[in-house]
Amino acid sequence: MSPHCAAVLAKLKSRKTGVTFDHFARGFRLGARIFDLREAGYQIETVTEQAGDCLRARYVLKGRA
Repeated sequence: MSPHCAAVLAKLKSRKTGVTFDHFARGFRLGARIFDLREAGYQIETVTEQAGDCLRARYVLKGRA
């Protein structure tokens, strides 16, 4: 597992309410790391939420397949 995926997984495990791009450095490709983790067998739910004038994704770890 790449260091970036490991960092995302650690955040997902520590935050039961999930993570958004706000939890990472600017320019971090969170969606790509979520894809990698899903390919590795992790069940991650995507929740769409309102953030001001736009929508954003919140990712919540549900378990491992």
